[in-house]
Amino acid sequence: MYLFIVLSLALGLTTPETGYVSGYAEGVFESVYQLRTEKDWWRNQPPRNWQYETSVLWADRDCDTVGTMVDLTMPDGMVVPALVADCMGDGETADWMLRNNIIGEVDYRTWKRMVERYGTPLLVELGRRNDEEQGILPHGKQ
Repeated sequence: MYLFIVLSLALGLTTPETGYVSGYAEGVFESVYQLRTEKDWWRNQPPRNWQYETSVLWADRDCDTVGTMVDLTMPDGMVVPALVADCMGDGETADWMLRNNIIGEVDYRTWKRMVERYGTPLLVELGRRNDEEQGILPHGKQ
């Protein structure tokens, strides 16, 4: 077991998290994304072509993941890629998310589609991509 854990860490493999998804209010996430882009407020520079892979914006519990890509596995097994464009931020939001096993939030348009298809509460599996799968470097590095 110890060898598996060490190898998993060395290879950048991560165990998916399972929890509930919440949604941002209409227009809010788009404003957050726009501000991050205008001010260049990214922990990691997003992949140049992320818009060709997805239109889903994800707010993660871990602020160090902002700018990376994650994969959401829906209840029917469909995998939805998402750009981490925000994080839980202040203590009150963090407490609320942890208390309710909310692993993240999506933009309003995505939330409406997901609720229409799967209902609520919406339980998903969150997969984090390793560095090679990201194809990105930490912000400011070339």
